Amino acid sequence: MSRTPARTPLLSALLAALAASPALAADIELIPPAGDGVVVRQSGSGTERLRVNDDGSVILPALPGAPTAANGVCHDASGRLLRCDPGANQGPVGPQGPAGPTGPTGPAGAAGPAGPQGAPGATGATGLQGPQGIAGPTGATGAAGAIGPTGAIGPTGAMGPTGATGPQGVVGATGPAGATGAQGDIGPTGATGTQGANGATGATGPQGSVGATGATGVQGPQGAVGPTGPIGPAGAAGPTGASGATGPTGATGATGATGATGASGVAAGASRIAHGCVQNTGSVLSAGSADWTSACTGDCDSTVNDNTSTVYTVTFSSAFASAPVVMVTSLTPLPYTDGVSYPNVPVVVSRSTTAFSVRMTTPTQSYLVSYPNAFCFQALQ
Repeated sequence: MSRTPARTPLLSALLAALAASPALAADIELIPPAGDGVVVRQSGSGTERLRVNDDGSVILPALPGAPTAANGVCHDASGRLLRCDPGANQGPVGPQGPAGPTGPTGPAGAAGPAGPQGAPGATGATGLQGPQGIAGPTGATGAAGAIGPTGAIGPTGAMGPTGATGPQGVVGATGPAGATGAQGDIGPTGATGTQGANGATGATGPQGSVGATGATGVQGPQGAVGPTGPIGPAGAAGPTGASGATGPTGATGATGATGATGASGVAAGASRIAHGCVQNTGSVLSAGSADWTSACTGDCDSTVNDNTSTVYTVTFSSAFASAPVVMVTSLTPLPYTDGVSYPNVPVVVSRSTTAFSVRMTTPTQSYLVSYPNAFCFQALQ
């Protein structure tokens, strides 16, 4: 343990001389007694600022509480300077970065030296006999010589080297093109089928009270477009008739007049349909199937304001067997405070066997901000 050295007269005189004299060019040496260290204290308060112990360790007491800096200094809790651990100033390894793009292909390397010639391979099988060459011109007949004795058969000579390839022959002239053949006759056109007779147009009868759906009448002439009436109750689906035989195709006849719109039928596979239209105030606009009531909560007047919350609820007179499929269509939107009518999108926010709720909102906003708007609906079971 280091101790604060006792101040000897010699040491006091040395320190006084150092304080009074100008800066010296030589180093200042302080040699404390054995087992003691050197301490530097702050004038006035006597706070210890630096200690060099007898074992050579250096302590800066204020270092643990000093502000941080970019360059690290390794010390313990007392401020003693220590040799830094190699990994002390190294942060944790970060995640691997994304792979860089593939670099361009480097130039092709120089061709390596040719390898030594390999040993000759085994002689291959004899190839097919080539075509017979063109017979050369007949030479002049020489004089018949005397027949000499038959000599002994000599050894087979070594195969000679392959001769050089001869020059390519001249390309022959192109032959004349053949004559174009005659075009065949066009076949006869088939006969046009006879046009079927148009059926007689029946007169449109007056509208009576809604009854059972009858058979479809003969199509009458198109009348003037009248005002939109209330949606009638869904009629029962009629049976599908048998397919008739395909007749001959006749010529296209003149376009007939558009007939009156027939009564709405029940959708295929639906056992019950509730339908109608609701006014922006929540009252009934068109009763339709007349088996429901409606109500409005929130801002239900005829002017669209900012940040309104309007909810419409349709309650069925009798419950469905299960929650029905609900389809909602918004009608003409009401004017905004600036006089412009903006489109609203209907959103079914809840549905059950006895009721469903609808909000009208703009395509760019949450359905939690909704506005007053009339709409029509269909609920199918």
